[in-house]
Formats: sequence, structure tokens, C-alpha cells
Amino acid sequence: MIEHKNELLKFNYLNFQVKKILKKNYALNIYHLKILKFINDNQKKKKFTALDFKEVLRINQTMLTHVISYLHDLNYYKKERLKQDERKIIIIVETRHKMKISQLINQIELDFKSNLNDISTHVNSNYCIDYAIEVNSMISEIHHNIHHQYRINVDQFMILLFIQMSQNGCRTLKDIKQQFGWDLVKINKSIKALVQLNYLDKDRADTDERIVLVSIKPYKEKMIKLMIENILKAQNIKNGAQNLAMVE
Repeated sequence: MIEHKNELLKFNYLNFQVKKILKKNYALNIYHLKILKFINDNQKKKKFTALDFKEVLRINQTMLTHVISYLHDLNYYKKERLKQDERKIIIIVETRHKMKISQLINQIELDFKSNLNDISTHVNSNYCIDYAIEVNSMISEIHHNIHHQYRINVDQFMILLFIQMSQNGCRTLKDIKQQFGWDLVKINKSIKALVQLNYLDKDRADTDERIVLVSIKPYKEKMIKLMIENILKAQNIKNGAQNLAMVE
């Protein structure tokens, strides 16, 4: 079970680093990458519909509209209204667009290769983007399950998992920062929510008041343990590493 928990934390860290690289180096998010990869994988197609993209992303119409418009503004394709129904659009990918997208995908592959191999040994250097997308899909599914069952988000769940794995049932903010790579604003936001939900206690260390300690409330330990076990079973983390390795 410990091994499976560690794998999940590793996947979560990799997913965060992927989103960080995309935002910092390319001004893109994971949705943009999925669409561009989809177009690149379908080189023979010149026309796509919004429904094609919606099936890839599985997001609501408002978010889909933002994604399509953003990539259009960056000149990755053209948009036209359907003559039969002007409420609907068609995405046209010309040769120049395909070349631009292909170059970008190759660059992102190289970027991921140099940054992600140290995080996971399952990353195949030829399929870094595919692997990153698979990991993101896994984390997104966990987020959906967690929110549906327990009304917390995936960041909050990962913090609970990390604290629950500690030998003394306690972590410092520094521990959490080192584990997840998040800034303190992001960490404190999740910690505050978990304290308000009565999952965690937040205290100052007796030996040094500069050190902030975070621990699971004693009467919540069994409930959180069961929560983690349920999510691991639902996600089948036991076979997760093997399944994701198949991307290779």
C-alpha cells in the first residue's frame, strides 16, 4: 500500500511540473496541449469540429470555447461558421498550421524529456507527451472522484495522503513545499480549507515558533485512512504504474 501511495504522490508531482512547464515556457495549459497533440496525431485531417475537441477534453462548453478561441488567436488553425448552421464552427488546419503545430509538439517532447525523466522512470523519451497526458487524465479522474464523494479537491487530498504517510502523523509546511513544489500561497489555501473542514490541526512547534506543524485530527484518522483506501481502489493505483508504462 505504501508503494502505491508513493506512486500516486509521484504522479501528482509530475502532473504539476507538466502544467508548470507548459505555462512558463509556452503560455499553454494541458487542454491546449491535448488539442494540439490530437491535431498532430491526425495529420491527414484538415477539418475538425468543436465536438471532436470536446470528446478529447471532456469539458463543458464554456471552457471548450475558451480553449478553441485561445489557440485560434495564436494562429494554430482557422475558424469558420458552418453555412448550414452559423451557430456551429468548423476548425480548419492548413499545411502551415500543421507545420507550426508539429514543430511545437517536437519542442515540448524535448522539453519534457529533459525535465520529467528524473521524476518517473516510466517516462519513455519518445512518448513524453502521451505519458504526461495519461498522468493528467488519472489525476483529473481522482479529482472528480474525490470531489464527488468527499467535497474536497485533489490538492487537498494529496496533502492528506502525504501527512497520513508520515511516521508521526505530522508534517511541516516546509515538508509539504518540498514534496509538491507548490508556493506557500497555494499550500496555505489548501491547509486553510482542510482546517476549516476539521480534517487538520495547524500549530506552531514548541521548539521553534517559526515552524508550522500540520497534523490530522485524531478522530479523523480512520475516516481519512478509509478515504485514501477507497480512492486507491477506485483508481486501481496498484496497476497504475504498469498501465501507464504501456504508453512506452
